[in-house]
Amino acid sequence: MRPSKYNVDFNIIEITEKEDFRSVSGRSIAYESLRGPNDTLFFTAPCTGGSSWTAINRFKGGAKTNSKIDAHVVLFWELWDSFVIVLKHARKVGCRVLMELPRQCLYWKDPRVLDVLDKFGFSNADFDGCQYNLVAHHGREKGHPICKPWRIAAFNSSLPCYLNKVCCGGHVLRHTRCGGANTKETQCYTPLIVNTIFKSVSADNRKPVGLKHVPAQCMPITSMSDVFAYFCQLDKSWREAVTGSRSMASVPAPPPIPTPTIPPCPGLAYTPQTVFYLDSNALIRTLRGFVAFSSQAGQAKTICMLVQNGFEAATVMRGSEANVNCLFVFCEWTFNWRVHDWCVNTLLAPTPSLYSGSVPFTFRPGASDGGNSAGSSSGSAANSPPLPLKAPPPQ
Repeated sequence: MRPSKYNVDFNIIEITEKEDFRSVSGRSIAYESLRGPNDTLFFTAPCTGGSSWTAINRFKGGAKTNSKIDAHVVLFWELWDSFVIVLKHARKVGCRVLMELPRQCLYWKDPRVLDVLDKFGFSNADFDGCQYNLVAHHGREKGHPICKPWRIAAFNSSLPCYLNKVCCGGHVLRHTRCGGANTKETQCYTPLIVNTIFKSVSADNRKPVGLKHVPAQCMPITSMSDVFAYFCQLDKSWREAVTGSRSMASVPAPPPIPTPTIPPCPGLAYTPQTVFYLDSNALIRTLRGFVAFSSQAGQAKTICMLVQNGFEAATVMRGSEANVNCLFVFCEWTFNWRVHDWCVNTLLAPTPSLYSGSVPFTFRPGASDGGNSAGSSSGSAANSPPLPLKAPPPQ
């Protein structure tokens, strides 16, 4: 980091991949460093797994690509869990907290992130890189501005008042894309962005805080290598105390995964060759006019909607009998593990032969059950063997 008049009084302690913020020792470095209102926690996690490009990469890539993306996602959430732990400590001692990700990153929309930011009262500092001298250093469009959208969520900080310029056009040179050889350099802030952040922190530190605080803004004067080694030893001792042994034989077996239960299929009430018809509201009815599957979620919602709009329940449940102009269908059932319910698909069926005569067919007035009359292709399956349906395994 370049020295400037804004950061000359600051001691910056980095927790990198070597110190591993996910570990107890990595978090302990942050705990020891954050001691009062003059200290700042700046959390910048890898955003690869939350990039808007991951949807395209998952679609075009194979299993190996998806595995890499999944690893990035797991890494972020492990770092996020540690960040939340340290965030609680920072709020307790009155520190300011900053968290940065690209503004289009999918993590900003995740309920876990939104819940924490709302609970602690973060405010957003949105800004574009082209407004702070972010330009391309490679390629044919060298020197062209790069409009990289950034967002820093701030807690106990005036940063949104300092870092808030977004692009509205007006550049002499047109924007160039954030890609190719310029991608890696856009991971870093420009000197103007860094100085603006330090300017905000300096302004916050000059404000009266009403708390007695040690003026020093650094850890005790000890070698960071010694501090890291000490915390690593604590981390090692803690793991051994929890596991008791490094032998895999001492690790308890995971609990068995319960087998999910499958509700009975509504289609078992009829034979596989049963013919139904679809009415104008997409209700599946028997040829006699009864609603065939009133317990199925989609059919039940349609029935409820019709009743709420003034139709009598009896009229909805028993409609008109089928005629030669109806849309005749077969029903095919599949089990959806996501909603944990059976879903019905309708397949076009041929017109039953009893409707092909010159005289319009009607059911005998004496029959009152919901199935079709004897001899038709749509009889009730009360005494029929069950359908050979099998739910697919959960995805």
